Amino acid sequence: MLDSWKDGQALDIHDELTRLTMAIIAKCLFNEDVGSEAEDISMALSDIIEYFNRLSSPFAWLLEKLPSNRKYESAVRRVDEMVYGMIRDRKKNHRDYGDLLSMLLEARDTSGAAMSDRQVRDEALILFAAGHETTANALTWTWYLVSQNPKVEKKLHDEVDSILYDGRKPSMEDVLKLDYTTKVFTESMRLYPPTWILTR
Repeated sequence: MLDSWKDGQALDIHDELTRLTMAIIAKCLFNEDVGSEAEDISMALSDIIEYFNRLSSPFAWLLEKLPSNRKYESAVRRVDEMVYGMIRDRKKNHRDYGDLLSMLLEARDTSGAAMSDRQVRDEALILFAAGHETTANALTWTWYLVSQNPKVEKKLHDEVDSILYDGRKPSMEDVLKLDYTTKVFTESMRLYPPTWILTR
């Protein structure tokens, strides 16, 4: 992502981070590169999430009857095409990709029965939608807050540079040492929670 940025270029950081988190979550969940489809998938998921946000309104029963719900239905169809397509491909080749989708397809309940395609789709979709949107929101607000606080930014850079001084990628052990960095993210999420409402 950083290699594609140019000095002096104006960017919508939330769009950039949404694409990044989508690529990461797609790799973890589906072992897929959705780079070319990321924008369409992201827009479809945003439409789905927007629909659910509207359901938290006291007039949700009325909103559900509006023609604008066609946008939601179209978004669900687009995402379903992608997820069901992956499920079909996996069932054809019977290969374990070491990702979450493979684990879901191999999972069995106490009676030995596998999940239906619909159940696998539901599990994967909720993790896909929640996994990239919330992370992108948390990163966006953190970057914004850090940009407004130069002392915090310097201290954050100093800590990361002191642990990753040799330019290597961080390991899980390194992450556990990033005490100030963890505090920065925790405070950012306290001020701007990425999941600020839950509906039932």
